[in-house]
Amino acid sequence: MFNFKFNLKSTGKITGKTDTNKIQTAFNSQIKSSQIKILTLTFLVTAFSSISNQSWAKSTITLNYKSQDYKSQNILIAQQFTGWVSKLFGKRPTKTNSARSLICPVSPGLVDNLIIWHDKPLFLWHGQLEPEKLPEAKLIVREFETQKVVWETDINITQQKILYKGTKQLQPGKLYQWLITQELITQELSTQKAEEIIKPTLFRIMSAAERDKINLDLQEMEVKLKANKASSEEIALRKAEYFLNYEVPNQNTNKSTHLWSDAILLFYSVENPSPLLQQEREKLLKDICEPSVSTNRPISL
Repeated sequence: MFNFKFNLKSTGKITGKTDTNKIQTAFNSQIKSSQIKILTLTFLVTAFSSISNQSWAKSTITLNYKSQDYKSQNILIAQQFTGWVSKLFGKRPTKTNSARSLICPVSPGLVDNLIIWHDKPLFLWHGQLEPEKLPEAKLIVREFETQKVVWETDINITQQKILYKGTKQLQPGKLYQWLITQELITQELSTQKAEEIIKPTLFRIMSAAERDKINLDLQEMEVKLKANKASSEEIALRKAEYFLNYEVPNQNTNKSTHLWSDAILLFYSVENPSPLLQQEREKLLKDICEPSVSTNRPISL
């Protein structure tokens, strides 16, 4: 209708059938043009959909490959960590001669040497009392020279370890003793007598200068490990490895020893330890408390 009116105004004549044919032709042309556009659009949509599906399939395959790679990498990392832990615990200290008893004192002062870096040592022992004896006992820490008691606490023998919690700080370079006693009541006189379950054992806190040097090394190590997202267990074991590689001269043998008491403290400092760590700790204690004759020797002060 629009075209018809346009023709009237532009020509001033009514051409009748001829104009009608033109209008029909133009209309048919528009329909064909629309159909072509629709077909083109349909083709583009189909093509885009196909490309999108291919891209999605490729991205899905890529993600699956990456997921498999991550799993493989995690398995490899776990295997490497297990191997490293086993190698770390493959080392064994020499142990000082101590009196034979059902209770085996382990640390400090009894493995490799008397020196310890930590000024709050872990007191560790292994074994059980005779069945007829009660487990309640007392752990005592005292200065070697003056025999002055610096810390005394009630313990249960079955707990087998306790961390130093005295209010008096242990001093660098100073020599101390620790022992475990139990009160016994004699039937004859009905009096109490203290029996030494663990005999007095010497240990020395490392000199201040050397402690400061090690402290800086450990701080630097911890920063790097945390930056690499290391677990608390790995951090403790890496520090333990540091102490097991740190050399301390032994004046009696002219050979270097290592800071086993500090390493053992770190082995037991891990909260919620892995089954692997628990297994290796138990094996270490057994090996220390049931050593061969060749591993027993006097150690340097």
